Order: sequence, then structure tokens, then C-alpha cells
Amino acid sequence: MEAALILVQECCSNELRLYSNCVEAHPDTWFSTCLQLKHRLTGCTTTHPTIREVNKKCSLEFESYDKCLKSNHANLTQCTDTFHKFMDCAGQVLHGQHTS
Repeated sequence: MEAALILVQECCSNELRLYSNCVEAHPDTWFSTCLQLKHRLTGCTTTHPTIREVNKKCSLEFESYDKCLKSNHANLTQCTDTFHKFMDCAGQVLHGQHTS
């Protein structure tokens, strides 16, 4: 899921920063105190055009990476190649170079 976090940082950095700061500031009550900020972050990640485009155009690469993580949870270095393939695809989408 590291790849997803990188995309969220790229596309929803403000929402992620606000939510993270809230969680850090309210360690005992973050679940309820930061709920509205969590919804804003979720909204960004589900509606941001770039993330939607990455989800659409890189779904096979992501599924391959996700499957690798599940199969190799004890040795995640086995997933380096699939991670890079997904990130290459996402990078192409982010920079407008993806052609499929």
C-alpha cells in the first residue's frame, strides 16, 4: 500500500497533512475528533481525477503488486519489481505519458 500512499501524497497532500496533524494532536480521541478530516481525505482519494485515472489505467499493475504483497508478507522485498512497475505506470499517468 506504499504506492497508494505516494499517490495520495502527490494528489491530496493538503487533506493528508491536515488529517495527519489532527491524529498527532489528538492521540486519545483522534478517531472521533478527526472524523471530518478523514472524510475529506477519503473524498479526495476517491474523486481526484488523477487518482481515478491511475486506478483505471494501472489496475493490472496494482493488482499484481497487491497480490505479491499478500503472498510475500514475510518477505516484501520480493515485490520490488511489481512495485516499480506500478509506480512507473502511475508516474506515466501523473506526467501525461500513459498511452493505453
